[in-house]
Amino acid sequence: MKIGIVGGTGDIGEGIAMRLSSNHDVVIGSREEDKAVESSEVCYATVTKLGLPCSVSGYSNQEAVDRSDIVILAIPFKHVEPTLASLHGFEKKLVISPVNPMEKRDFFVFTPLLKDRQRSLSEDCSPGNKALFGIQYRGSKQVEGAHRTARPCCTGLWR
Repeated sequence: MKIGIVGGTGDIGEGIAMRLSSNHDVVIGSREEDKAVESSEVCYATVTKLGLPCSVSGYSNQEAVDRSDIVILAIPFKHVEPTLASLHGFEKKLVISPVNPMEKRDFFVFTPLLKDRQRSLSEDCSPGNKALFGIQYRGSKQVEGAHRTARPCCTGLWR
């Protein structure tokens, strides 16, 4: 199974890539392909250092969508709408989003969408398909030395 991570160069995206790449082909996406390649090299080094196999590559966000069966949106909340507007090809794919409606100001602030806008975003990224929003995940900095937790807690869903 190929899993694409849109915005995979951030802490959350890298953390997800590190956990999934020992069992699946992971495609890290970014607006800047060279950042995605660099992130995939860091992921590979970190995971193989733990003695685990690793299958990861880096491409643009659009290539991550195109090359994957499952797409994970690992982007800041404020960038969800413009990012989705710039991408296509979500048909027949499961779209998963750990994005939370939070913004960092002087402190983190909850900035929820209206229900109609939530529904519209879900339909935009996965017309007629399933989309799963609101998953919590640990970032990449919490992976080091955590070889026993290199897989997601919901491993059964990924096999």
